[in-house]
Amino acid sequence: QLLSQAHPLTITEKSCKQFTMMFDSDGNGVIKRSEFMEFAQFLTVMNFFAHTSDGQARAREAGVQTTSARTAALIDMLERDPACMADVVPSLPKALVSKLWTS
Repeated sequence: QLLSQAHPLTITEKSCKQFTMMFDSDGNGVIKRSEFMEFAQFLTVMNFFAHTSDGQARAREAGVQTTSARTAALIDMLERDPACMADVVPSLPKALVSKLWTS
């Protein structure tokens, strides 16, 4: 009976497409070897920060913000001065930046 229940982290087609968009630099819908290397590096670093005591300590020392805190800070920055968009763009997902510039 437990096997028939969906895991809370069930992978859906939608989540796969969103994942692909994050690392698909050229937007062709496929993660190439070079793009996969970016993903692997990201995953390694995030795993270190999230799952090791050394990583968590270093994140605290460096003042690494949570995603929600960083997002709030970026929104606040833009609300105070929309001209700082160039400072915010590097923090945005590549897919969002692409959509912003093509819209």
